[in-house]
Amino acid sequence: MESFGRTDKGKVRSNNQDNILLNRELGLFMVADGMGGHACGEVASELAVQTVNAHLHAKLEDGAVLTSLLEEAFRLGHEAILDYSRKLPEGQIMGTTLSLLLFRGNNACLAHVGDSRIYRLRTGSLEKLTKDHTEVQELVDAGMISEEEAENHRLSHVLTRVMGVAERCRPDIVIRDAASDDRFVLCSDGLFRELTLPVVEEIMAGGATPREKCDLLVERSLAAGARDNVSVIVVEA
Repeated sequence: MESFGRTDKGKVRSNNQDNILLNRELGLFMVADGMGGHACGEVASELAVQTVNAHLHAKLEDGAVLTSLLEEAFRLGHEAILDYSRKLPEGQIMGTTLSLLLFRGNNACLAHVGDSRIYRLRTGSLEKLTKDHTEVQELVDAGMISEEEAENHRLSHVLTRVMGVAERCRPDIVIRDAASDDRFVLCSDGLFRELTLPVVEEIMAGGATPREKCDLLVERSLAAGARDNVSVIVVEA
């Protein structure tokens, strides 16, 4: 397995509230996009990835019930952010998205909260494996707008589920088969707000290394304006 990750503050934001984590020993990869003023977003995203990573590193064993383990890891990350936020001035909130990819045997396990995304390229076709937790996605689910219309909708940034804000936070968990030629990309919304899926698909289908693909995806996002932080992890199974 080959992998590489890169994060950039973009062209507009003064700081980077994204965090990425690559634990190649476990086959674990995460992208988190934090929110909150005065550096709170970057604290929230770091607490999420570090807490989840530590729990999985300590508890992940052969035969472990993955869904329960992932739910527990997300709960601990959520509670770590809540504990930190209690020290903040009243009315100030912090939270983060988190998209996680974990390889176990012939399976790819996904756990997800928010609107960071995980895509899989298989036989030349790029497929989105996560569903955004946003108000605009609810409009899509209700049949009121199309997936294409949702990408640039004015409500696309309004999240309905994140870590660290509500009393509870339960991730979507999906287990997919992983083939030997699969290619995965994890990204914050700073990537797909700037690049169309055909562009990402073309880059992912190319013969470059994961590092070269990561760099190219980030650089293309920067060239397009990069109004938000941009984070990308490319994993080739």
